[in-house]
Amino acid sequence: MELFQKNLSDPPKKYRPIPFWSWNDKLHTDETAWQIEQMEKAGIGGYFMHARGGLQTEYMGEEWMDNIKCGIHEGEKRGMGAWGYDENGWPSGFGSGIVNGLGVKYQQKYLRYEMVETEKNDTFTICCLPFEGKWIHMYYDVNPFYVDTLDAEVIAKFIEVIHDVYKKELGEDFAKMTGFFTDEPQISRNGIPWSLVLPDNYQKRYGEELLPLLPALFFEVKGYERIRFRFWQLVRDLFTDAFCKQIYNWCEANGVQLTGHMVLEESMESQLVSNGACMPNYEYMHIPGMDWLGREVGPSTTAVQVASVAHQTGKKQVLSETFALCGWDVSFEELKRIYEWQMVRGINLLCQHLEGYSLRGIRKRDYPATLFYQQPWWSEYRKLNDVFSRLGMLLAEGTVRFETLVIHPMSSAWICFNNQDNGLLRELDEKFMKTIHLLEENQIQYDLGDERIMQLHGSVSGNVLTVGQMSYRVVLVPDALNLAPETVELLEQFQANGGKIIFSGRIPEMVGGEPSDKVKQLAEKCLIADSLQAMADAVESDVRPIHISEKNGILSGVASTVRYFDSEGMTMYYVVNTSKEKRELCIRFAGKSVGKFDYCSGEILPIAQSEQDGQVSVEVSLVGMGSVVLFAYQEEKPELTAADTRLLYPINQQLGAVWQISESDPNAVTLDYCDYYFDGILQGKQVPINNVQ
Repeated sequence: MELFQKNLSDPPKKYRPIPFWSWNDKLHTDETAWQIEQMEKAGIGGYFMHARGGLQTEYMGEEWMDNIKCGIHEGEKRGMGAWGYDENGWPSGFGSGIVNGLGVKYQQKYLRYEMVETEKNDTFTICCLPFEGKWIHMYYDVNPFYVDTLDAEVIAKFIEVIHDVYKKELGEDFAKMTGFFTDEPQISRNGIPWSLVLPDNYQKRYGEELLPLLPALFFEVKGYERIRFRFWQLVRDLFTDAFCKQIYNWCEANGVQLTGHMVLEESMESQLVSNGACMPNYEYMHIPGMDWLGREVGPSTTAVQVASVAHQTGKKQVLSETFALCGWDVSFEELKRIYEWQMVRGINLLCQHLEGYSLRGIRKRDYPATLFYQQPWWSEYRKLNDVFSRLGMLLAEGTVRFETLVIHPMSSAWICFNNQDNGLLRELDEKFMKTIHLLEENQIQYDLGDERIMQLHGSVSGNVLTVGQMSYRVVLVPDALNLAPETVELLEQFQANGGKIIFSGRIPEMVGGEPSDKVKQLAEKCLIADSLQAMADAVESDVRPIHISEKNGILSGVASTVRYFDSEGMTMYYVVNTSKEKRELCIRFAGKSVGKFDYCSGEILPIAQSEQDGQVSVEVSLVGMGSVVLFAYQEEKPELTAADTRLLYPINQQLGAVWQISESDPNAVTLDYCDYYFDGILQGKQVPINNVQ
């Protein structure tokens, strides 16, 4: 208990933020060491040493490695985590141009087609097939600036030119480096991906040739559903195994960790072309992560996808690279709102984007704002970092016991995708997001079930469906067209053992992309909800550990999560008002007494409460973007005597209403507009600098 209290006041560095530290100028070890000292003073726990635009020191050269060693030594001295970043820019995988420079085999490719009158064959032809009275010429385009992430040999070369070089050049210091950040690896951003390894792998996996089937990826020919399901399933697995799994295995063998995030994680449509599916990749990160740009919040899928896999694979920390593109005028209050929206959905380790080594010239316009010593509020920044660290530590160390699983309908998205209008895909996306939103509005604690993760780690014991380290008593099947055969087998066994399955919307009529009535027959033995609200209502109260109501009307814009601290005899309830309107809430849960955790000070304070039949109720007023953390104890706590209900303000409103403003350095004029020339020829007058960039 004493250690728990101490950590609440001053969380260890492992729970503190790890920002992107943008190495974007000439590096000097004295300056590098000084900047690390500033980070420690501001309550930061580590840093990603990140090559970025403006870098004037040779990437991976002698001076680069000297500064990496400096970062490692300073981190060791201060107990801070010194992380490498595995690329010179992003997306990760091209090895600063070395890997893609090896030729077409190593370069990213896109599948294309054209209708031609006669058979055609050229350098990039895949095949040419008779089609609807003409010929369909299947070929691939090449992107010479990135790599083929479906080919394991290509990623092995990436590991050789980056990871192996770090290990060799750093020598004994390598073991002191925490690990690597991998950033936005992807299969495509420009249509259906292609790889020279696809035909052989398709033949080995499915026992049929791929090339004659390629038109089905674009047209609804007979059996297209099966072909699309198989193609994208293969693409998903090749990508996951070639990139994240291969690098994860290298890190495991060499005593370092892997973290990072995928790209375009927010919807099924966006992640399909770029990843095949995001969720399988998170299994192969020691600290799985996500990305969130800008000030807008929603949808929840991005955070919930990565948090679900972390829960299921037993990974305590879940990272978010966030705050990029928030602008120079972003406030502490806004930063808190953006990050709390993610934390209440499972994120607990902050990677601030960005700390600029320098802000000279164009560097200050790199996805601003920079959140570093150049800011006038830098001396106050620790207060915000302390809040994020306390909340992150609690979310990481508390046990997650969500008992509701939602099947992710990604394989239905594969069947819809045709690289054109994509059929029902956006409709499925919209319904999936509405399902998630409604569960949150009803305070149902849930995880998402990725079908590959379920295939690898799913089992049934009695009326419980286990996925890795999580056990679920309720399974929700949202609107979908298809389920994988392995998923159907798990659900059939779960239902036969008395497990509860709730279907909502369209019942899948395909299994593995082929017509089947197996899911329909299963659904007839289960509950079929006639609306999303009916689905939520059918989730029993005994798998809902928290009940929230709005005293002044219908509850909306409020999210919650729960963590269990059995050794402390305590359960934590974290409630966030993600709307901009005040909410008057009544919050009810199991317990004998309750305290309010003041995350600004680390203290546990009394709060007005009532107790009846083993349930505790508290009433709180949460202003827009406000939040509250409540500790519910199984035994009476005399020190937590009833107190008046308090209005809980956002953090920057606690600093007081009267402000003193002083000039910290000489005034400056920002040159926002200019005339610009190319080769001495005037191109534009009074053009915003951002447009020129």
